[in-house]
Amino acid sequence: MMCGCGRDGARPSGGANRDATERVPAEGPALSGPCKTACGCGRDGARPSGGRARRRAIEDATERVPPGPRDMMCGCGRDGARPSGGGLPGLRAALIMPSMTTTQTDRLRILVADRMSESAMARLREAGDVVLLEKADEETLALEAARSDALVVRTYTQVTERVIQAAAAGGRLRVIGRGGVGVDNIDVRAAARAGIVVVNTPAASTHAVADLTVGLIIALQRSITTCDRRIREGEFASLRGGASAPCELQYQTLGVIGMGRIGRAVGARMHLGFGTRVIYHDIREIGLLPFAAERRERAEDVYAEADVVTLHVPLTPLTRGMINATSLAGFKPGAWLVNTSRGAVVEAAALAEALRSGALAGAAIDVYDPEPPPADHPLFSAPNTILTPHIASRSRQALAAMNDVVEDVLAVLAGREPAWPVDPETA
Repeated sequence: MMCGCGRDGARPSGGANRDATERVPAEGPALSGPCKTACGCGRDGARPSGGRARRRAIEDATERVPPGPRDMMCGCGRDGARPSGGGLPGLRAALIMPSMTTTQTDRLRILVADRMSESAMARLREAGDVVLLEKADEETLALEAARSDALVVRTYTQVTERVIQAAAAGGRLRVIGRGGVGVDNIDVRAAARAGIVVVNTPAASTHAVADLTVGLIIALQRSITTCDRRIREGEFASLRGGASAPCELQYQTLGVIGMGRIGRAVGARMHLGFGTRVIYHDIREIGLLPFAAERRERAEDVYAEADVVTLHVPLTPLTRGMINATSLAGFKPGAWLVNTSRGAVVEAAALAEALRSGALAGAAIDVYDPEPPPADHPLFSAPNTILTPHIASRSRQALAAMNDVVEDVLAVLAGREPAWPVDPETA
């Protein structure tokens, strides 16, 4: 067998003060209104009631996490509880420091670099004048941030040290809200030095990313996309007899790199749902997990043992390029790689070469460096790959939860502690 394991066995709409909003065209569709499909999902990201016992067991296993310090590999709170934030550098000062350039009669100026949902935009409009940028290059962002009280961004807007220095010189910016999990597009340490709070939504996309990760593993190993294309081209019998039969998931070992929220959710789905053995590596001590998983001291130990390696780490100096020619040479022969974390974690050229040589059986990639990937991206011509356009976090519930970052932005502006402040020491 390929694996060779040998094992047996709804938000308030508010007063739409649209005249107070400086409107500029923005890219991307807006997410608004309640879900009108039959899926039964909650618009605000609440889980639907009911469901099968196995689904509940998986969700319980994902949510129940032993308490402990923040996990540097994943950047999340260990027990899922919202961090208090009181001890974060500069947070308390930022909350009590009044705006240096506004008066009681002035309205807050809230800069939105990447459009949010209509309900989120409406919540911001209730608090102040919203400026939606048409473009968010460094020069424009620095100029606008210097005269704003808050900045809200998503994935692609780069909040550099220069932008933060300009904002600090302006004396108004108090909070940067990142709708999403990763904060590699924000210089969090520079913000902390300037007394600017950074908030995000670390739990927003846990289930969405975990769902896609499991789907990619199955699609990759069962050659679903290849079979779909070739059957449309007239093949049938050759597809049934020509392809090597894959090993069932219950006889495989999953290697998780980064056992944070998403890593746990993937591990729970694979172990509780399919009976897959789970091993993992994380740079922090995780403690007990509510499903069976074996810790490995080194990432290299996971690579050598796992039939499937799945990456769930933030982009940091430690993780950038961690999957390279050297690390790939240590993978178990015929292993599979899935990356739904950040594109720069994997050196694409080295991965493409490992696929061409047959050292790896296949790879599923949802993230790239840069994005969008160029036309000559090495993985476009690599065999046995499934490529998706950074869609892991894009479920209805996850998108709604990402938009909830505006609540923490408004909390900071009102002098209250945010629910999800980003710790600059672990970002």
